Amino acid sequence: MVAGLGLAALAFLAGCADVRDRRKIVIEPGTDMTRYTVFGVMPFADDGKGRGKVLAEDIVKALEARGLKTVDSELLQKEYRKVKGDAFGLTLFSLSTLRRQTKAEVLVTGSVTAKAFTLLAQELESGDVLVNVSIVRRAGAIPDAEVRETIIKYLVGDGLNAPQAFPSADGLGSP
Repeated sequence: MVAGLGLAALAFLAGCADVRDRRKIVIEPGTDMTRYTVFGVMPFADDGKGRGKVLAEDIVKALEARGLKTVDSELLQKEYRKVKGDAFGLTLFSLSTLRRQTKAEVLVTGSVTAKAFTLLAQELESGDVLVNVSIVRRAGAIPDAEVRETIIKYLVGDGLNAPQAFPSADGLGSP
């Protein structure tokens, strides 16, 4: 009977493995997101349905509701296009130029689809990637509200904990 229960539990857990999210959450050691007050939020890349632009606008509203400043989206996009760089991304000089032109301290970028999203928060002064989140849902779609809440949690915290408190020692955590 005990063996039967063990097999049933194993089968149940194996079935649940399909619906669990794959998560990669890395927060640079020593990161204190509360020290940043000006964020530049780029429209998130998406599957062409406009979800990324709406997500970026929602993030801007949430940051501003917490008393943080954000860079005007049009100005940020214009300056970003000027310094975009090559296929390898932005150089430290490009980041510094972007910071000088927009006054942003952190650049927030990412992507979103029905089953996955990524978040990248990069300090413009040092070029350090402060927050790197990637979540893929194996079954079903990720609701927009869950995407927004998770991103805000890793940018500014959940009201109870600072963002740097979320990951475990190995850099992995769960939203």
